[in-house]
Amino acid sequence: MTVNRLSWTFFVIYLVLATVSSQTEETCPNASNSNETECFLDSSRNISLPTLEPDWINVNKLFFIETSGRNYLKIRQACAVESAIRESMVPVIVVFTAKDFNPRANNASKQVYELTKTHPLHFRTINVLDTLEQTPLGPQSKVILNYIQASQKAVNHLSDALRLALVYLYGGWYSDIDTVTLKPVTDFEIDTIGTDTNFETLFHLKSKVNEQSNEVEDEEMGKSVANGRFYFKKARSPFLEQSLALFKVIYNPKVWNSGGAKIMTRVLKTFCGMRQNEKLTAQKCVPEKCKGVALVSSTLFYPVSWFQCSNLRNPPKTSEDWEDFFRDSYSVDFFGTSCSDEMKVLRPRFYGKNVPAYTYLGPKYCPVSYFSAKVF
Repeated sequence: MTVNRLSWTFFVIYLVLATVSSQTEETCPNASNSNETECFLDSSRNISLPTLEPDWINVNKLFFIETSGRNYLKIRQACAVESAIRESMVPVIVVFTAKDFNPRANNASKQVYELTKTHPLHFRTINVLDTLEQTPLGPQSKVILNYIQASQKAVNHLSDALRLALVYLYGGWYSDIDTVTLKPVTDFEIDTIGTDTNFETLFHLKSKVNEQSNEVEDEEMGKSVANGRFYFKKARSPFLEQSLALFKVIYNPKVWNSGGAKIMTRVLKTFCGMRQNEKLTAQKCVPEKCKGVALVSSTLFYPVSWFQCSNLRNPPKTSEDWEDFFRDSYSVDFFGTSCSDEMKVLRPRFYGKNVPAYTYLGPKYCPVSYFSAKVF
């Protein structure tokens, strides 16, 4: 009798635990990453997000966009947001396609949302179709959106379209949501995009604008621009207007970059009076020849290119080496969609003298996010 009662007791306990586990997996998006999860089952605590207001038009600010439909931030996204509010010196707006935000999905989301009380950080939502229809995509927006949603890269392609649309409508900065900000973006005063290839001479920073443009060699700057971070001071930029018009023509849901860097590269060459088969060079891509648009070295925004992004993990470097490596950079893009971010990094004490880039950058630029979980 006693054995039967014990067996029944253990069975009841098992059912209770199984039920709780099932509920946790259903309501906690990060339950598989138990070290990140600080989740409450009361979904009514989600925060309804306000829509992006027209008051932000022509205000210097930096946009991040979350296009996966998640209503929370992954830990490295939280790091990107936190570093921007600490270092960029402009308001930061995180735009979600979701209509609410769950600050209790994980500890990083909770901690970063708390920073809205003390920092110029704003969480907003948008109606995707309405936003696109206000741009040169116009009546074709619905058809284009259907193509995007059918793409195997729908999240990325939607981000490509929305980054152009939001900066076109509001002006300001766009940054990929896996980018760590290192320095104030206020150093840039004219419309700016970055190349995907390093070159030595850095143009167009405040107090340095074009000082050496007549003296530098016509050095190659790569075949393409990158669209992971760019700035257009005023809304309704002619550059972005042409980019969106071209999006209607050449976007292909089967081609990864057809709505992103490919478009901006073609428009830049048009603005600079170049043939489309010409290579980007230092002297051809100066603001005076490109209708006021500056093309800057990848050192500033992409110190490691997307096809070398594993170098941010291996080989590890000393803090002194990382400091020297990022000395001229304003941000570091980790290329989460091109370079797997599955490799977790630990707290600094678990490494020797040499550490991955995130272990150097995290405690310095996004400490709240970095230390919100045992594994980053």
